[in-house]
Amino acid sequence: MASSSTRTRHKRRVAILVVLSMLNAFCATIDRGENRAIISVNGETGASVDKDTYYGCDGPESDHQSHRQVSGTVSARFEHRHGALVQLDGGAVRGSLESAEGFEPERDSYWLGLLGLRLGFDGKYTGFDIGGFGAGGTNISGFLIFNWRLGHLEYAWFELGTDVTNGRLGGPSFQLGIGFTSKYVSGHLGYKPVGTLRPVLTLSPDDTEGVTMEPDRSGQAFYSTVDIRFTGNFGIHVGCVLGSEMSAHMGLSLYL
Repeated sequence: MASSSTRTRHKRRVAILVVLSMLNAFCATIDRGENRAIISVNGETGASVDKDTYYGCDGPESDHQSHRQVSGTVSARFEHRHGALVQLDGGAVRGSLESAEGFEPERDSYWLGLLGLRLGFDGKYTGFDIGGFGAGGTNISGFLIFNWRLGHLEYAWFELGTDVTNGRLGGPSFQLGIGFTSKYVSGHLGYKPVGTLRPVLTLSPDDTEGVTMEPDRSGQAFYSTVDIRFTGNFGIHVGCVLGSEMSAHMGLSLYL
C-alpha cells in the first residue's frame, strides 16, 4: 500500500502538471495578423421593468416601474497583433418612465452618463479582460468587468463573464455563452441567467429621488451579437437581448 507521503508526492506532481498545462495554453501566442484600432458608434433601445415586493402592515405589497430607454455610446479599442487589448467606452442613456405603481416618482424622464475601461490579453487558447464600468446621474453606480475565454481564440471559444458583449444600455451582468471570429464576421451567442442591469428611479431615506442601476426583476434572458467587417476599414454590428424585457442595438465601426 502506498504511503501517505507517496500519495502526497503524486498529488503534487498532478497539480504541477495541471498548472504547467494551463500556463502553456495561456502563453501560446495568438496572431491576429495585424495591430488594429477600432472606433465604434452604437445606438440601443430597450424596455425595462423594476418590481420590488415587500411586506407591509396589510401583507405583501409591491412597487412597479416600466421604463423605455435609449442610449448612445462611443468605444475606442486597441488590439495588439499578439494579444494585448485596451478599450475605453463613453456614452449616455435617456430614459422615460412609462408607468408606475406603489412608489410613483415625480419625474418621468432622466439622463445617465456612462464610462467604462478594460484591459486584457488573449493567448491562442485562453484570454481575459478586466476593468470597470460606471453610470452616473443623481447617483453614481460602479461595477467590475471580468471576462474569460477558453477555446481556439482565432476561431471559436467558450466565454463567461460580466460583459462579454460590451454591455451598452444594460451595463454589466453575468453572461455565459460562445464566441467566434473570422476575417469578416465575428459574434457572440449566450445566456444571462440573472438578467441585466437597468436604470430605475428610487427614493433615498431623505426622500430625495435618484436614478440607480439595479437588476431586472424579469431574470433570465438570451443575447446575440454579430459584427460584420466589409472590405476596407468599415463595419457594422447588430445585436439583441431576448427575454420578458427586450433590447436591440446597432452600430458602425471604423478599423484603423
